[in-house]
Amino acid sequence: MAVDHPRSKQEAKNLIEAGHYYVGVSCHSLSQHSAEELIESFRTHNLGKCIIYIAKTPWDRPRIKADVFISGIDGPERLIEAVRTCEVAA
Repeated sequence: MAVDHPRSKQEAKNLIEAGHYYVGVSCHSLSQHSAEELIESFRTHNLGKCIIYIAKTPWDRPRIKADVFISGIDGPERLIEAVRTCEVAA
C-alpha cells in the first residue's frame, strides 16, 4: 500500500488532480471548508473511489461527505481496515 502525504493544500490538490488514487483520507485537523474542497476535487478526479474521514472523537460527525467515518482514537488498525473495506456510499 503506497501512501502520499502532502505538506500543503496546493500539493494535495496537485496529487488529487493526478487522479490515480483508490482511497482519499481527510481528518479533523483540516478546516471544514478545506476538507470539503479537497473531497470535492478527489471525487471529480478519482471517480467512484472512497473517502475516509478521521474524526477527533467517535461522536463527531461533521457535514463532510465521506463514505466512512472513523475516529482518531480508533487506532491505525481501524484505518487499515477502513482502507481495505471502503465502499463508496450510494
